[in-house]
Amino acid sequence: MQWVVKAELIRDDGTIEAVELGSIERGPAKGSQDVGLTLTEAKQLTARLQQLVVREQLRQHSELARACAVCGTRRSVKDYRDRRIATVLGTVHVRAPRFRGCRRCPGAKACTFPVSQLLPERTTPELRHLQVTLGARLPYRQAAAVLREFLPESHGFDHVTTRNRTLAVGRAIDEELCREIAQNTAPPAPADRLMIGIDGAFVKAKRTIGRTHFEVLTGRIESTGQRNGKAFAIVRDLDALAKPRVRALLRRHGHGPETALTVLSDGEEGMRTIVGTWFGKRSVHVLDWFHIARRLERISHAFLYLPHIFDFENRLFRHREQLGHVRWRLWHGNLDGADWALLWLRASIDEHLYMAQYVDPEGVEASDIHYVEHLCALLIELRRYLVANRASLTNYGAAYRRGERVATAHVESTVNRFCRIFGAGRAGHLM
Repeated sequence: MQWVVKAELIRDDGTIEAVELGSIERGPAKGSQDVGLTLTEAKQLTARLQQLVVREQLRQHSELARACAVCGTRRSVKDYRDRRIATVLGTVHVRAPRFRGCRRCPGAKACTFPVSQLLPERTTPELRHLQVTLGARLPYRQAAAVLREFLPESHGFDHVTTRNRTLAVGRAIDEELCREIAQNTAPPAPADRLMIGIDGAFVKAKRTIGRTHFEVLTGRIESTGQRNGKAFAIVRDLDALAKPRVRALLRRHGHGPETALTVLSDGEEGMRTIVGTWFGKRSVHVLDWFHIARRLERISHAFLYLPHIFDFENRLFRHREQLGHVRWRLWHGNLDGADWALLWLRASIDEHLYMAQYVDPEGVEASDIHYVEHLCALLIELRRYLVANRASLTNYGAAYRRGERVATAHVESTVNRFCRIFGAGRAGHLM
């Protein structure tokens, strides 16, 4: 059997023009691979339809632009130019006219080119948006490969074009931010509360003389009740305007003098410095629960390497139960109670080692002592970490029940994606 796909153009005057887009021959399906249209056939049909639609639209646009804007006189055609218009559904070749200036209006332009004025970059905004979106999330070659795989053939689906258009949008955003920084534009509608999660990472530099890595600061800004905010990333040690840029982004989201700002971070010294110097007096720093949970999980895994004695399973259960007390007290913002639980856990681990040396002194090897010392070092590091961020601890359980953010896991995904993209070959070009 044969399928014939046709399209009908119904003009404003009622005339109808039918055009055949293509034909598809199909028989009974002999296998799963014969079911439905193939991707190649779908590309051909949509590309053909796109050509018809774009050509007709540009023809009508040129016809409307032919009339003089002052007196309405139809201008004469100077010549025709062949143009290639890159669209999401393939490249369209059009024959675009140029018009002479109006003879009745002395001040009219000598010559106009409506198609070039409408599409100065010879691409549709939808295609640029798609390329920039993929180019910001994937390496340029992978982004171009995705476009070539799923869309009809176009002359703009290469990695160089994808890179140039992505960087052009980045420069436009940067210029807009610089204007906002210079003008110190106030937010149109100040928000009552905002939340910003920040995290840092070091990206390895490639092909860059005198530099081994870049310090990157990533974050996400969310309004009250919003779960998918605006993500950002800046190269902190290269950008002298890093602080004003982040403040400008906050103003875009409604940060004003009276806005209560909650800052979530991992509590490291560099992040605490940023919180203390970059944001206003009404900002409140909250220690990220995600990094607390990671440290507790690391300690739980280290229990498995303690010396194996006759009641190892019972002692392992008690160690983890005591660690659960630490977690529970920290979840409810009780640092003093968590500190006591850590001391009891340390005493329990010392008893474990003592019993191992007492029951089987010859069976305790140097590696067992090393693992116990490593575990004790983790406990000491956790206690120092919590004491350094005492003022940033909160009642995470109550905040979670109120629907507030208590962790920066959503920011961690941004960090990982940024490092993956630039680790694939872009970090050396950040200069």
